[in-house]
Amino acid sequence: MEALEHHSPASLAEPPLQLMVTEPAGVAGLQRLDVGHGHLERSHSTGTFLPVRAPACNVVRVNASMEAVSRTLSAYAAGERPERAVEKAAVKHLLGLLVQRAPGKSVEVRIPPYAAVQCVEGTHHTRGTPPNVVETGARTFVELATGRLAWAEAVADGRVRASGTRADLGELLPLITP
Repeated sequence: MEALEHHSPASLAEPPLQLMVTEPAGVAGLQRLDVGHGHLERSHSTGTFLPVRAPACNVVRVNASMEAVSRTLSAYAAGERPERAVEKAAVKHLLGLLVQRAPGKSVEVRIPPYAAVQCVEGTHHTRGTPPNVVETGARTFVELATGRLAWAEAVADGRVRASGTRADLGELLPLITP
């Protein structure tokens, strides 16, 4: 039996992760042990298990998503419609950033036909139409999320439909400034 101790590099305030590893009888040389969002691998030089964490963020996916946002904005600027898959990736990425910025379930943000998310802390609904809904098209949402359009202007022009007392996302936008 081997005692393992791991200090998370993300936070030294966290208590160390301690694991007891027992190799099954007749199985010498266990090389990998899956744990949570990563795994432990036995070091060839020391024979001890070392943590190999899965990345907290898929860098390739983030870069591709930012590329989708950039390509979508370029198409809008050129007066063209972006490819559907590219626009969808941009919307989903930006909605993900919105949920990260304002986690919760009190407001439903709908960007048909691509996605809908719930965000903003507070009371949340469980069935039926939620009391706080924001709905807009993909182009308007991308422009709001990137600072190319102001929330108040989009609401005044009717490009955003916002209902409910918590449906004002003006304080949360823009999400990025590419």
